[in-house]
Amino acid sequence: MRDKFQLTNFDFGIISNHYHIVTYFKKARIIPQLLQFVNGGSAYSLNKITGNKQTVWDEYHIYLIEDEELITKVRGYVIGNPLKHNEVKNFEELKNYPFSSYNSIVKNIGEETANEYIKSVIELDENKFITIIKNNPAKVR
Repeated sequence: MRDKFQLTNFDFGIISNHYHIVTYFKKARIIPQLLQFVNGGSAYSLNKITGNKQTVWDEYHIYLIEDEELITKVRGYVIGNPLKHNEVKNFEELKNYPFSSYNSIVKNIGEETANEYIKSVIELDENKFITIIKNNPAKVR
């Protein structure tokens, strides 16, 4: 998928009812194509398994973040989302969770730093987190 959509620094966290992606796009026109690929492909697979025909993912939000400190918080929120929503119980289980890019971040910056990213935002609910993002207007577009 990284090559298909020319993505760099692709971080993700997927849980049972939503997902988060953080990446850098070389071209903005790729965004709708990526969303169609992820949303359409996963909905098709899920509906095939369940026998239903329903919309699985019905909304999305896109933020352009230009501040390194803020992107660090967003990355922590995204990779730690399975822990936040109790899909896993601790950092040890997060290491074995295949639906988070936690291990790739650990590989790049170290386990202690990755865990600090997560700990800095793990207690925030999504609305509070979005408020933090939106309250940085010079850093977010």
